[in-house]
Amino acid sequence: MSLYQLVYISRATQPFSNEELTDLLVNAKNNNSSQDITGNLIYNGGMFLQVLEGDKKSVQALYDKIALDSRHTKVRNIYFEPAEYRLFSRWSMNMVNLECDKPKNIQTIKDIIDAIDEDKLVDGMSPPVKLLKEFSTIR
Repeated sequence: MSLYQLVYISRATQPFSNEELTDLLVNAKNNNSSQDITGNLIYNGGMFLQVLEGDKKSVQALYDKIALDSRHTKVRNIYFEPAEYRLFSRWSMNMVNLECDKPKNIQTIKDIIDAIDEDKLVDGMSPPVKLLKEFSTIR
């Protein structure tokens, strides 16, 4: 199996409650584990940023399904490249709600989300690469 990482960003069509986010996470974990997909979903004030990892065909199929989900709009694939290792090998899916959770690198993550939305670089790097570097430091 060749490992790939895909990063996408989207906007929620309406704000998600904590309960809705929990339901989304439970469903993602169940679906992803059967496909050997791992990843992380970040929610920030109506914006989603998700990293998916796995076999190229499985990740592409899941992204195609996600892109059709009516709960969000402006779905944009911003990174789809081969990877040497999984950043999220322990989780079929993890979620960080930046409205509630406060990771030590919260401002960097918010800056990355803003940069993606505005098509800007972060510290001279493309936002997806910067995001993956941030995650690799907490590996």
